Amino acid sequence: MNYSLTHNKKLNIYRWIIVIPFGMAISSTAFINPLVTLILLGITSVATISILKPHIPYLFAILLTSYISIEIRLWGDYRTFFTISEPFILYCLLCWFISRGLRISTEDFQIKRYLPLILLYLWGIISILWSTEKTMGIYYMAMFFIAICFFFLTIVTLNSFLKIKIAIAFFVGMGFVSSIVCYYSLLSNKTIEDILYHHNEHLVRFVFNPEQMLRGQGFMHPLATAYYLSLSLMLLLGFIYTGNKITRVFLSIAVLSMFVALLTTLSKGPLLSLLCGLYIFSLLNASVNKRIIIVWTLIFSLIIIGFFLSRIPTNDFAKALDYTSKTSTETTDESSSLGSRIKRWKKGILSIKDHYGLGDGAGGFFSYLDPEISFDNLYVHIFAEYGLPGVLLWLWFLVLSCKRFIHAYLACISSEYKKWMQIYISGLATLLLNAVTSFSHTFLPLWFYLGIGHAMAIVIDRENNKRLENERLDTLKCRS
Repeated sequence: MNYSLTHNKKLNIYRWIIVIPFGMAISSTAFINPLVTLILLGITSVATISILKPHIPYLFAILLTSYISIEIRLWGDYRTFFTISEPFILYCLLCWFISRGLRISTEDFQIKRYLPLILLYLWGIISILWSTEKTMGIYYMAMFFIAICFFFLTIVTLNSFLKIKIAIAFFVGMGFVSSIVCYYSLLSNKTIEDILYHHNEHLVRFVFNPEQMLRGQGFMHPLATAYYLSLSLMLLLGFIYTGNKITRVFLSIAVLSMFVALLTTLSKGPLLSLLCGLYIFSLLNASVNKRIIIVWTLIFSLIIIGFFLSRIPTNDFAKALDYTSKTSTETTDESSSLGSRIKRWKKGILSIKDHYGLGDGAGGFFSYLDPEISFDNLYVHIFAEYGLPGVLLWLWFLVLSCKRFIHAYLACISSEYKKWMQIYISGLATLLLNAVTSFSHTFLPLWFYLGIGHAMAIVIDRENNKRLENERLDTLKCRS
């Protein structure tokens, strides 16, 4: 008897054993309160769709990664908070595991490919033992766990190039929405800080436009908005690069809107990172490389024109120019952006000697930064928190990832996939350079971008193997 057929029959029986009693339980609530029945049916319907089609809730998770205006704070501590995206990612993970258990999802996750990342997380857990901020260490490792889960979900959910492009479209779409909100934030003349829910020391807070009238922002801090927009712009180029003429014209308008919005944030790091990504692309693309002088003349012209356009809503060009100049050049003034960062970077680097190169432990860096909550440098953060072992593991993970992306690009047979890999590798330069001035390794868009790279590599390897196998079969048929 066919084992596979028998196994599938048993699996279907187990599914019905779960579904029938559950359905009967919900139906019985109609005798108590019909409204309860409707609510339970709604929840069940959403859960069922999430399990049958786990990529659907995942796409909503992508949208939520750019929305951090709603903060859920615990125990009244301004440092321990999360947004809607974190619990929703855990929900997506649960749905995927159930879907995998019911054999609805069949994609495997090869842990050995991501051994450095797993070891880095385990090292972080161990480092809590000598951290001076153990509560913060537990909180931070929980956030890191969610970030890794998002990375994992990106790889296992996006198992075709169509799904990858849809996910990228969702990410870029929220970038466009953020650009519109940037303009609104400049025109708006008030900061919104509302307490939506408060119980004991826990609260849910809505915050929008805390830096009104000077720096544009979406549903995130201006720097985070700029970071998100720089990655969105690089990915949007993929649709322009592979699209037809009508698509290119339409999307070019979106590019202009998002680029000017990025300039409204007055964030220099993401802009420089974007330019670096564009430069890498101009080297990889032969047609652009032939016209590199013309292309870069247009880019720099667009920066100048875009900067003027970005200040039209507030008519404060001189003030914005003065702010940009001071925050870019004042290295000794701690109130300036660059000066403040350099001070924090020094603290992070020098703190390593207090724990014999092992780092301050997860969360331990807060002892050196209080009241600041971030180094604004991913690499310094990992060095200060996890020490030399953490840095080596992080670099190992990045090197293996880059090797995999480059191999997929070189081995790619499909011309469309090759174009996308050109864009992706160029955007990777934007991502890695952004990390010099932006946040920490728990920033979710970072893990989305790394995840789609691995998803692309898996899909390309699979398609290459299929094509080679078909060619081999065709050759055998011809010989016979």
